[in-house]
Amino acid sequence: MTAPRFSIIMNVYNGERFLREALASVFAQTHRDWELIFWDDQSTDRSAQVLDSFAPDDRVRYFGAPVHTPLGPARDLAIAEARGEWLAFLDQDDIWTADKLEKQARLIDARGSSSIAIVYGRTMKFGDLGMVRDFDHRHEFRDMPEGDIFDSLFVDSCYVCQSSTCLRTACVRDVGPVPADVHFCHDYFLLTELARKHEAACVADVICWYRVHGNAMSNEYTMQVHWETMRIIERWRGHLDPAIYRRRYRIQSTIIGLREVASGSDHAGGLARILRDGSVPYLFSRPFALGYRWLRRAGRYAFYKGARRPTFT
Repeated sequence: MTAPRFSIIMNVYNGERFLREALASVFAQTHRDWELIFWDDQSTDRSAQVLDSFAPDDRVRYFGAPVHTPLGPARDLAIAEARGEWLAFLDQDDIWTADKLEKQARLIDARGSSSIAIVYGRTMKFGDLGMVRDFDHRHEFRDMPEGDIFDSLFVDSCYVCQSSTCLRTACVRDVGPVPADVHFCHDYFLLTELARKHEAACVADVICWYRVHGNAMSNEYTMQVHWETMRIIERWRGHLDPAIYRRRYRIQSTIIGLREVASGSDHAGGLARILRDGSVPYLFSRPFALGYRWLRRAGRYAFYKGARRPTFT
């Protein structure tokens, strides 16, 4: 069998609520050269039946996990089954525009460079609160980074939405399995590893919609996400400009300290962390930054204005 151009990686665990729309956006793709790796991590709901409700398609490959596995290792297991040149990720509650893969395929062909290992695109947030916003507020009024994006992944943190990415399979496999203690920041880990040696390209159009809802994994495991982010920052300490490292370390320490105070898990420890390792100026700047961001959205025309969430039946 000829290898497909894209292997779509969809890790699913009890995703029935939003899964139908996510899958419909896959089957609606105008670019047809893909396979779907549907990794079911022992769901106890009707996730498998939702997949079965679509017409049979030889491009779909279903895998039932033998044991329940954290998302990071589960993604590695799904990636190991991929046969495509590129890995395209889609979370169970996000959706693509129908031309997502087509636009990324055209961009890959136009650049024609084997040095590119990351292709992503502009992404919108939507969901329960009814607030439609650019996923990446840092670049909502300007072009998104391309080429060497390694430093920017620490200056601006992880502004790339996982569900918008295509990663060159061979380069991901060169990185090897993600460390076993990275359960929730698999995407950030891979992006930093790939960006250190390879270039990135970006589709300027909105190609992905990231759903925000109360049951999202990132809400349930917020502290674990922040601690894993800190470990990734520490991993690259020797490769970053010291000023970039210090700023990102202090910001991350401030965020963790605030979470410790706000959650009540460690009031004294959280405050001490902010004062010792964090950035008090950053802390006090946040209300002003949020206010400026609101005024800027009200007064300027963002790149995403006019984008409409696709609907699939």
